[in-house]
Amino acid sequence: MPPSAGAHAIPLVPPTHARPPLGEPHPPRAPTTAPNQVTENTLRPDRGGSAGRATSVLANFFAIQRVKNIKQQHTTASKIFHYDVSITPEIPPVRARQLWSFLESSPDFARERTKVAFDGRANAFAASELQLVQAAGGAIGVQIELPDGSGRSASSDRPDAKKNMFTIKIVKVSEIDIQELQRFLDKTGPFTPSCETAIHALNVVLTHKPFSSMANVGRSVYVPENATNLGGGIEKWEGIFQSIRPGPQRCYLNVDITATAFIKSGNAVEVLRSMDQRFDPSRSMHRGDVARLEQLLKGCMFTVSNRSDRPRRHKVIGISATAADRTYFDMTTNDGATRKVSVSEYFEQTYGKRLRYPALPCIGSKGKQAVCYFPIEVCSIVPGQHYKKKLNEDQLATMIKSTAVRPDVRASKIKSALRTLDFDNNPYLDSFGMRISNTMTQVRARVLSSPAIEFDNHAQEKPQQGAWQIHRARKFKRGARLDSWSVLVYDRENRDLVQMVTTFVRMLFGVMCDAGMNVTMSSPHIQYAQLGGRMEQEVDEARQRSRGLQLLVVLFPRKGTIYPQLKAYCETRNSGLVTQCALLSKLRRVNDQYCRLLSCKINTKLGGVVSTLAPNEMPFMDRGSTLVVGADVTHPSPGEDSSKPSVAAVVASVDNEAYKYIGRVLVQDPRLEVIEGMQSVMAEIITSYKKVTGHHPKRILVYRDGVSEGQFAEILRTEVTAIARACTQLDARYRPPITFIVVKKRHHARFFPQDNRDRDRSGNCLSGTVIDTDIIHPTEFNFYLQSHAGLQGTSKSTLYHVLMDENKFSSDTLQQLTYNLCHVYSRCPKATAMVPAVKYADMLAYRARYYLDYGVMDGKGGSSGAVQYGPIKISDDLMNKMFFV
Repeated sequence: MPPSAGAHAIPLVPPTHARPPLGEPHPPRAPTTAPNQVTENTLRPDRGGSAGRATSVLANFFAIQRVKNIKQQHTTASKIFHYDVSITPEIPPVRARQLWSFLESSPDFARERTKVAFDGRANAFAASELQLVQAAGGAIGVQIELPDGSGRSASSDRPDAKKNMFTIKIVKVSEIDIQELQRFLDKTGPFTPSCETAIHALNVVLTHKPFSSMANVGRSVYVPENATNLGGGIEKWEGIFQSIRPGPQRCYLNVDITATAFIKSGNAVEVLRSMDQRFDPSRSMHRGDVARLEQLLKGCMFTVSNRSDRPRRHKVIGISATAADRTYFDMTTNDGATRKVSVSEYFEQTYGKRLRYPALPCIGSKGKQAVCYFPIEVCSIVPGQHYKKKLNEDQLATMIKSTAVRPDVRASKIKSALRTLDFDNNPYLDSFGMRISNTMTQVRARVLSSPAIEFDNHAQEKPQQGAWQIHRARKFKRGARLDSWSVLVYDRENRDLVQMVTTFVRMLFGVMCDAGMNVTMSSPHIQYAQLGGRMEQEVDEARQRSRGLQLLVVLFPRKGTIYPQLKAYCETRNSGLVTQCALLSKLRRVNDQYCRLLSCKINTKLGGVVSTLAPNEMPFMDRGSTLVVGADVTHPSPGEDSSKPSVAAVVASVDNEAYKYIGRVLVQDPRLEVIEGMQSVMAEIITSYKKVTGHHPKRILVYRDGVSEGQFAEILRTEVTAIARACTQLDARYRPPITFIVVKKRHHARFFPQDNRDRDRSGNCLSGTVIDTDIIHPTEFNFYLQSHAGLQGTSKSTLYHVLMDENKFSSDTLQQLTYNLCHVYSRCPKATAMVPAVKYADMLAYRARYYLDYGVMDGKGGSSGAVQYGPIKISDDLMNKMFFV
């Protein structure tokens, strides 16, 4: 945004030396990979698949029709000029962009022939060389001052003037050859460092204007219009995501709508009112409410209205424990003496303002020597502040409900987003000659055929729109045996509850038997307990009452903390116990179908098999023994202690039907994405596989979740290598072919069917829709697959990216196998959005966080003190069962 009329920028001052030292690097810097490096990832084995019914869909990808110097035959220029930017003292990106705007408006800089796009951190890009930097020998130093928030520049006679004075050093880094990017897109050249930097540069050019004028989080910009109240002082803002993606022949702009939580802005009293509609500002606040307010606002920026001539920003460091009329500090009087005064008394004496709500606490900010407290009523929360903590259940439910829009509505919103971005009136795009299409790209797609599902006695079902029925005519493929089970109910015992639980237990027993399970105990013991009691003692009592207890069914009114405590206790002690939990609210209208879904989980946990794919539906698996592996790493949730460790989980099939899985979990350094113990875990899993089947797997197929594109090379170097070493560790001659596939759900590709026959009931693409043309990677082996049926909102396809393929899959074979595997999920008769191996790994990793949170890491049901990094000990009785489903 342009500077105000009263602001001024100090003229550019060439440095005394040609290239000033930059100090510590500011990421991201220019790529440091070797020149002419070709990707190590597996290349596409063919021109794409051909299986399935051909169709087309619209994708939220907009073709970049032209970039200056790309495919222009009448010019020899094909460069983007890359500059390193260093700002002293360091400031956040929002402030840095404001500073850059003032720099651009300075007389000398305004005479440049090109706009310069700045990423707010350390990189700037220009379509032609900056004459000022060139004249100074490749580097310049700039001094500039920003206004202090009141719209005035900081005068040198003010004590805080230095806070607004900055030095900017601009150093030419490189000249990026745009033609290298075009050669890569045309498949006539490798993916070089210049290609990577060119894409980054175009993204910076694209986002410079919106990032400078709108609130931004990550790669998205947000606007407060049509904000949705989430409660607790939080509101949902809708935003626009945009990112340039390389595709065959050309680049595309991926545009999507997003949503995230922001702290409600405005007067702090009104923010309090939005947290609780019963809030009365004339009365003192409860200690718990003060704590909630502090949790909400800590770290936020606010302004105060007591001095309207200088609405400076302050940062919240805390909320006073006492009210404004009972919060005291030492004030120095005119005669040099000091006396105690309350905040409310000070404001009345200094500003002639009697507080309306002296019973409310104060907002604290860092002062020169001590905390400065401001009455809440004179404070206003600055708009556009992202809420980074974890939403509670109610807030999350409101967020999901308000963002779940049908595909046609989402497509309309994306088109509206283009008007907001207003590419035609963006001087930075003009400077780089960028022209972007305003219509979605029509993409070739195919709809794969659904596999047949097989039950007992070779009975088969054909899925319809990604789902099939488990009705009474179909028995489980292999029913488990259940000789001893018990029921634990967490609620106060009364006549109605006893009748409801008894009815449920009778129906569950009947359904399990009807489905093919061998249940010899028809009347399990039912025990009632209170949520405030000792869970460990109640579980142990259930064990004592039922000899050889195999299953404990636990019913409670809500999950709360009892659920994770129960799972942690029963799954990590030496004598493990399979549990199946259910909410009492579900039992009020219990029916056959609900009990059948519970039976699916119970049968699987006890070692049974609900259903498999028909024998001819897994040709790759039929050729021999295949180990299907799923792996994932989970990190602390937003708002949690950042020092909490990350948890890695690896699961693997131990049968030829890819139904039964075993899992192992590891605790590792916080935020570490690479699974450090992959070699030892895989060696243990392969050993367990051999114990079950009698032989080693002949091939390994790995689906790895949660890896970003920037980590592909590291994952190849570490995890893929670790799997190969695990094999040779067991036998120097054992070298099964490995296929390693990254599974990505965190992307912004959305697909919109054009023909009614390509839509399911929710308006989304049909289950089995696969896209491997037009918008995919120019050279590498990846594809989008929508395997599940839409329920609500716009479905998101899963992106599968092959990093290594020693099994030599064709596009058709891998796509069909992956789609078919999505139908082998134990929890429900529906195709999953991603292969079950990945879902199981995610579930197990999430479960392991319970073990960390509730201190049962020693495997004996007690706390082991400090968290130990490495493998988590799961009960010997459970470690080779699917207890986590």
